[in-house]
Amino acid sequence: MLARSIAVGALPALAWTVFSLYYYGFPVPNTVYAKLGAGVPFGERIVQGGRYLLDSLGRDFVTLPAIVIGVALALRASLIEMALTGGSLLYIASVVSAGGDFMSGRFLTAPLVAAAIAIARSELTTRQVKVAAVQSYGGIVDLVNVREVSRARRVEQLLAEHTGAFPAPAYDDYRVVAGNSTLGKEILSGSDFDVIVVPVGGGGLSSGIVIARDYLHARAEIIGAEPLPGNDAARSLRAGQLLSNEHEPATVADGARTLSLGQLNWEILQHGVKDIIEVPDALTLDALRRYFTYVNLKVEPTGALALGALLAQPEQFSGKRVCCIVSGGNVDPAVYAQALLAQPTELR
Repeated sequence: MLARSIAVGALPALAWTVFSLYYYGFPVPNTVYAKLGAGVPFGERIVQGGRYLLDSLGRDFVTLPAIVIGVALALRASLIEMALTGGSLLYIASVVSAGGDFMSGRFLTAPLVAAAIAIARSELTTRQVKVAAVQSYGGIVDLVNVREVSRARRVEQLLAEHTGAFPAPAYDDYRVVAGNSTLGKEILSGSDFDVIVVPVGGGGLSSGIVIARDYLHARAEIIGAEPLPGNDAARSLRAGQLLSNEHEPATVADGARTLSLGQLNWEILQHGVKDIIEVPDALTLDALRRYFTYVNLKVEPTGALALGALLAQPEQFSGKRVCCIVSGGNVDPAVYAQALLAQPTELR
């Protein structure tokens, strides 16, 4: 792993060296040779290199901030990402020591690509507002790189380290289902709905709604709303058997980033829901924006899935009394602001 990390860390410099050999015929650009050959003092080259970075930032507000973000994420990621961004920082240091370039930003291409890779591979997917909330109550948050170890496996490791600890399941437990059924009882006791649309991740909430509906002998149909990038529940319903995602889905609805439904939840949902609608992330964010614009609700992406299902298949709900369950409002300010400022889609 160490040798591989070192090799990966050398990629930014290697990539630019290959380009220089092809384009200039030298291992480094001719501007570097010119400055070194002219005997420009090292201190002056450092000043010129600093000006080069400032000029690049003034002309391009994306590249350098993206590199900084990539470095910040890599510091909390795997050794490979750390090596890649570390190599990028050494590359930038060499650019500065050489005095930069006469073309603004050109020498920053390689570290920008490395930063983009680090950002794309980053698994710090838990919304920081949720992390901060847990920490504010004295809880310890264990951030997991799910490309290296699954959440379930990490829980097993923590249980082995902390003997006597109680694993609190998020959905695959009768107590979770029973707790969520109280919401279903409250909804169904208050109004006569034709359809209840509920977000689906691991299935704890939706299972509880089904249990309440059946207990009260209500007539409402229950339809699940699941992120399209993590559509294991919808696929399971079509296949008639419990299926799983290969990896934790990269969806904006972070509360639904599960590998599969729980076994208990599947046993309830396979006969209890009429359908599970797969909602593209774009429609989830559109629904989030509409909650804010039209009903003054701050909703997290997972909580907006139900309305996203209506936007995805409006014909299925035409003329019906529909209840959309909003399951949470924990959303990072940056994500929320970006969603609100995005170009709205045409209201149907």
